[in-house]
Amino acid sequence: MTDDAINLAVRDLVRAVMAMPPGSVRPADQMAPSGGQTTEIATVKIVSTSEIGHAALTQADAGDDTSTASVDQLDEVVASVQFYRSPAKDAAGKATYSNAAFDRAKRLGARLQLPSSVALMNDAGLGLLRVGPARNLSALADSIWESRGQIDITFNVSTIETEAVVTVTDVPVGIVFQPPGKAPLPPLSTEVTT
Repeated sequence: MTDDAINLAVRDLVRAVMAMPPGSVRPADQMAPSGGQTTEIATVKIVSTSEIGHAALTQADAGDDTSTASVDQLDEVVASVQFYRSPAKDAAGKATYSNAAFDRAKRLGARLQLPSSVALMNDAGLGLLRVGPARNLSALADSIWESRGQIDITFNVSTIETEAVVTVTDVPVGIVFQPPGKAPLPPLSTEVTT
């Protein structure tokens, strides 16, 4: 899977697991929220990818004079998920401090353990390895409280690359014997088929 495909799969997973509305889970590093959903959003960023072990190489006969070579590489992928919530307001209409986004980040780790979440991950080709600690990143921005929570999730993902390989199946072999000091004997011909 490409990093873009993994990012999309993780975004779809977060949206489904946390029952968030469509368009509310977005790629990270955008200029500003887009679309109508601004009260609660989440972003996903693939922060690291590393290979686990050695790739498995297989080759299967595809018929005729071709075969299919495949390389199956298992990767460890870390996705950083950040939740943002619009601030709650007090009676005077002023923004108040809130841990709502931090609570969402904490709940995501637990909800990924549910059987329905495991089924979604299996369908997406994601294997849950680790859930990091949730972090409270709430801050005062332009005199308004911004509720923000973050969590890192580590998945394993299998990447398979394939190609067709032309193979030789019939090889003609000719053998000529020539005893020392004598004329060659008549050639012996055969064909080797694999």
